[in-house]
Amino acid sequence: MTLTMTDLFSGVGAAQRRIRYFAVFTRNGNVDLTICEPKRTHALDILDPNPGKLVTRTLYVADQIEPITARDTPHLVTYRRNAKARRADTHPLATITAGGNHHGIATLTDDGPRFRMLTNRECARGQGFPDTYEFVGNAKDVKKQIGNAISVDAARWIDGRVKTALGAAA
Repeated sequence: MTLTMTDLFSGVGAAQRRIRYFAVFTRNGNVDLTICEPKRTHALDILDPNPGKLVTRTLYVADQIEPITARDTPHLVTYRRNAKARRADTHPLATITAGGNHHGIATLTDDGPRFRMLTNRECARGQGFPDTYEFVGNAKDVKKQIGNAISVDAARWIDGRVKTALGAAA
């Protein structure tokens, strides 16, 4: 049976939107990969409270920041053409990748718009890693490790389903 990662990520509550495919092969097909009630996790649940630095120059994401009207509400912006800012309290992150930092956080404050990039720790939280998990290497290496990782929650979910099937088969 195959399962798309988009379904799995939303089912286990990952704070990102990502498409990946997993296949679980068995002799008798007894691994239940049915996702019940999806658990939703929004990006705000994994973000640090830092609103970032005051925007004092034109940024590549300025066309996403300018339409923001909700004060003191973090918005997700991405370094992609034609992207739109999305409220972090109602949307997950876009896909966390190993190829660089293209996630930003924009917040409109009384002082004006503020902006910052997502930290490696926030990306790790988006993949389901606890804050106690220690990555080894420089910031670039850690970014790559996080982006290449399978969501911790998704791996646990698949593991639990396979263990249940193996226990039932014994």
